Amino acid sequence: MPKKVWNEEKVKHLERLVEEGKSSSEIGNILGTTADAVRQKMHREGIKRGNGGQNSSKLSQKQKEEDIANRIRQLKGEDIEIELPEKTFSDKELKRFIGQGFSPQKVGGLKRRIWEYVSELNSELKWDGEVAKKVLGCNLFAQEVLDEELQDFQLAMVYLMLSKRRSVFVMGRQVGKDFTISVFSLWMAIVNTNYEQLIVSNSQRASDELYDRILGFVARSDELSGSVQESNKEKMVFKNKSRIVPLPSTGRIRGYTEVDRIYCNEVAHGFGNDVVENVLEPMLAVKNGYLTLMSTPLGTTGVLYEAFKNPQYAKIQLPTRVNEYIPEDFLEKRKASTSNITYQSEYEAQFMDAQNVWLNSKNVDKASEEYDFTRQKEEGKKYYAGVDWGRVRDSSVVVVVSKDKADELKVEYLKSFDETPAKEVVNHIVYLNSKFNLQKVVSEYTGLGIEPTERLEDEVETNVERFKSTVQGKLKAYEELRNRFENGEITIPQERKLLTELKMLRYENTSSGNVKIHHPEGGSDDHADALCFAVWAAKKEQHELSIGKVSMLR
Repeated sequence: MPKKVWNEEKVKHLERLVEEGKSSSEIGNILGTTADAVRQKMHREGIKRGNGGQNSSKLSQKQKEEDIANRIRQLKGEDIEIELPEKTFSDKELKRFIGQGFSPQKVGGLKRRIWEYVSELNSELKWDGEVAKKVLGCNLFAQEVLDEELQDFQLAMVYLMLSKRRSVFVMGRQVGKDFTISVFSLWMAIVNTNYEQLIVSNSQRASDELYDRILGFVARSDELSGSVQESNKEKMVFKNKSRIVPLPSTGRIRGYTEVDRIYCNEVAHGFGNDVVENVLEPMLAVKNGYLTLMSTPLGTTGVLYEAFKNPQYAKIQLPTRVNEYIPEDFLEKRKASTSNITYQSEYEAQFMDAQNVWLNSKNVDKASEEYDFTRQKEEGKKYYAGVDWGRVRDSSVVVVVSKDKADELKVEYLKSFDETPAKEVVNHIVYLNSKFNLQKVVSEYTGLGIEPTERLEDEVETNVERFKSTVQGKLKAYEELRNRFENGEITIPQERKLLTELKMLRYENTSSGNVKIHHPEGGSDDHADALCFAVWAAKKEQHELSIGKVSMLR
C-alpha cells in the first residue's frame, strides 16, 4: 500500500509553518510537496493564515504605501518602476497575477481541466493561450492573496468572462457563483487601473450580500486592505482608481457611465429585460464593456432564457452537484422534499418548459419591486385580503393588497404558513383585520378550505367571500389578475416563490371548451392563488355578485 502524502504529524507541521508566516511555496519545499498541494490541504483542513505573529502582517507601513495594485500598475509600465525592500510578493510573482511567466505546460494543464466546461455550449470558441494565462493569473491571485481554491468549473467561468464581452451562467443553487464573482471582480480591480465594476441584483439587499463577501475577502488580507483607498457599504475604491459598486436592478441606477464590467445576479427572479437593454447596456457603450448574467433558471421565458439562446453570449450550465463541497445526501434530501419542477430548476439548472404560460414574465418583472411589508393603514387606501388554504404539498398563504384612489393595487403583506393549524391562520387574519380594517376577505372555499372559511365568517368582522375554485370562477379571477399586470396597475414584492409561481402558471383548453388555469406538474400555486383572491376582492364594484354578507362566485 503506498504511503500517504499527508498524515497527522505532517498536518501539524503544516499548521506550524503557516503560523510562522511561511508562503505556500516555502512550505511545499519543506514538506516535499507542491505549493498547489499545500494550498489544497489548507483549504480542506480549514487552515487559515492568522492575524498575529511577526510574519502574519507582511506589509510594513512604508510598504503599504506601495500596495500590490499600484505595484502591478508600475510593472505594466503605467507608472515609473521603483525598488522596494522586503516586498510581500516579488515582481516576478506580481507579473504572474497578470498572466505573465506561465509555461506552456501550465497552460496545457489548464486546458485539460476546463475545456470540457468551456466548449460544451460554446462550440465556436477556439482555445486562446493568452486568455488561459490570465485565468492562471486569477487562480494564482486566489491562492496566494485570498488563500482560496477555484474549482475547475469556476476557472471555466473566468475563462468565458475574459473571452467574450457577453456571458450567461445558468446555475443550480449553491454552486458558488457569488464566490467566483467575488474572486474575479477583486482580481480585475487589482490588475487593472481605473476599472469600474457594478454588481447588479434584483434588490439592493441581494447586491449587498454579494458585495459583503468581497468586503470579507479584503478584511482578511493585509495585501488587499493596503490596496483599498476607500471602502463602505456603497462602494469600494482602490488606490489604482478601480471601483466596485453594488446596485439594485431599477431605473434609479441610471447615471453610471464608462463602466467596464457589470455582473447581474439572479436575473431570472424579478429582473426585467428593459433593465438590461435600456439601463445597463448604455453604461457599457463608451468602454465597450463586459456583461455577465447569472441565475438559477425559471421557465423558458425572460431575460436569462433569452440570453441563453442568444449566440452573442458565451454560456455555461451547471447543476449543483458540480460543486465538490455539496454532499450527495443534501441533494437527495432536497429532491425528496421539493417538487420535481423545483428540483430540476433550482438544483439541476434546467429551464422547465413553460408553454401556454398565463402571465407574461416581463409584466411580472416590471411589477415587482423591493420594499418592506407594513402592518399600518395608510390614509386614502382601502385594504383587501386573499387566503389560499394549504393541502399536501402547498402552504396556507395570506396576501393583503391595498387600493389607492387611482385604483392602483399594491401587495402590502404576504405570509406563508407551513404545517400550521387552520385555526392559527384564522387568528392571524383577525389580527390583520384589526390593523388594516379589511374591506373584504376572499377565501378559498373548496376541500380543506371549507371549514376555515366558515370559521372566518364567524370570527372576522368584515365581508368574507367564499371562492369556489371552479374552472370558470378561477378563470374569471385570473383574468382580473392578468389585466392588472398588463395595464401596469399592480405592484408586487420581489418574493422568490411568488414570482416563480406567477411565471409558471399555465392554461389549457379543456374538452368542454373551457380554459383551465393550473400550475405545472409537481409545482404549486398557493402564493399565486392567494394574490389572485386578494386582487379579486379588490375588483371594481360593478363586477361583484353580492349575496348579503357572503358573496358567491359561480
